[in-house]
Amino acid sequence: MPTEYYVAWWNLENLFDEENAPPERRTEKVLRTIKNDIVGWTPQLRDRKVAQLASVIAQMNGAAGPDFLGICEVENRFVIHLLVQAVEGLLPGRSYAVAHADTDDARGIDVAFLYDGTKFAVPPDETFFHVVMRRNATREIVQVNFQTVHGGRTWAVVGNHWPSRRGGQFESAIDILRARRSATSTNEPWRCTA
Repeated sequence: MPTEYYVAWWNLENLFDEENAPPERRTEKVLRTIKNDIVGWTPQLRDRKVAQLASVIAQMNGAAGPDFLGICEVENRFVIHLLVQAVEGLLPGRSYAVAHADTDDARGIDVAFLYDGTKFAVPPDETFFHVVMRRNATREIVQVNFQTVHGGRTWAVVGNHWPSRRGGQFESAIDILRARRSATSTNEPWRCTA
């Protein structure tokens, strides 16, 4: 009998660490790039945003939370772990693990996957980065090869956060068209079987 998984993807819209995050959580390069975006971004504001995101995530899948959640626009592993702790606080039966892709994006915009560790595992060396070659660089595409715990099937998952309209509306029109075409099947959380 096939196993069903509840899968979702969410752009968390600049889930940044606090303005005065220590250097081990934010590189100088990222700080220079996002410093205007995080002015006044206190631990209290960050934690409030995390709590609001967690409350929505916990309501997914009939208030059982997703089995698998892809996220983008997160700054670092620290804020991802804050989110996981907040979600698990609302869903005591869940135990989420994290596959985090620390990309080379100038703004520190990363992709991550939160997954139920009782349903999925990530074997060592099964995270890959793919670079899209074009005139204007785009962010890396991240691939993680998950193994289903029940059945041992490999599930290759890719995640990406497309750049904004850098270069103007006309220059980015083809990217937006491609994204809309691919998003038509992914706008709603979906169930998959393995």
